[in-house]
Amino acid sequence: MLDLVIPVYNEAGSIDDAVRRLRDSLNDSMQDYSIRIVDNQSSDDTFKHAKSLQNEFHEVKAMRIPQQGKARAIRAGWEASDADILGFIDVDLSPSISTIPQMIDQVSTTKGLAVSSRHLPTSQTIRTWHRGLVSHAYNTGLWVITGSGVADHQCGLKVIHREFWDEVSSNIRSTEWFLDTELILHANRLGRPIDEFAVRWEEDPASAVNTVSVSWKILVSLYRFWIRRGFKRGGTRIRRHARQS
Repeated sequence: MLDLVIPVYNEAGSIDDAVRRLRDSLNDSMQDYSIRIVDNQSSDDTFKHAKSLQNEFHEVKAMRIPQQGKARAIRAGWEASDADILGFIDVDLSPSISTIPQMIDQVSTTKGLAVSSRHLPTSQTIRTWHRGLVSHAYNTGLWVITGSGVADHQCGLKVIHREFWDEVSSNIRSTEWFLDTELILHANRLGRPIDEFAVRWEEDPASAVNTVSVSWKILVSLYRFWIRRGFKRGGTRIRRHARQS
């Protein structure tokens, strides 16, 4: 079973469409899944919409946590679940959601981690040039510093096996944006397989995320990870998958 978390903060205007699109896509490819909306202290009607969706669809679950932070929301959703396969996706659904069944298949076999990627040869990315520049600079720098071998650390769709999550959850320190990268670094440290999937990714023009500010926060978290754990180069095998649709 898949339990897919959507972390949300002040997304009243977009959560309904996102959940319906995601549900339609998953219904075409799988039967046993949940979509778990985790609201981290929105000041608008996001949670009201989430509860309404929960009442309408049995696959949808709505939660609210008392603190802000994307990583906090994802962690709360995963800890509330008993599914074998866990995942999260950003509410803008920028990564191609048709990739999710392939990611689940791989993680079910490897007991590791599957990540979406905007920076593989067959990826198709539509975004503003300055956000693209920041993303390439961040990922290139991270590859050089950590030796992770992953082309895209922060793309907002990841799937993880419960066994791996149980192994690392007590060591996760991220509360905001670093969780994506932290999971990859822990997989590398423990030798857990990573499957990286090329996707079609289209930037949400309404996104209010400040990429420079977020990148700076991630770099601070990266430094703290290095102080605690160090970086293990070549600790795991990475398999790259071409975009299928």
